[in-house]
Amino acid sequence: MSTLASTTIGSVGFNNIISEVSMIRVTQNTKVASIVLALLELFATLPDEATFVWTSNWTPMKVLFLVNKYSVLLDTTLTIISCYGFGTVFSEC
Repeated sequence: MSTLASTTIGSVGFNNIISEVSMIRVTQNTKVASIVLALLELFATLPDEATFVWTSNWTPMKVLFLVNKYSVLLDTTLTIISCYGFGTVFSEC
């Protein structure tokens, strides 16, 4: 007796399709969670950053700190835009 789980659609099994859709959803949620965490860290440390970093002189350490802090936010934002915008197929992300 055939069940829905063992039914094949073309050469791809139903279980494989469900697995792929689940992985796409996990990937999407992970990307959104990473931008939320980056924004949370940004807002949580902003008062200290304004006090200690922005008022100090420009040094190589200050530049390294700012590049390190804001490159993560920029990279994550661009990744989400590239995957959720412009008609991108989610399997390409």
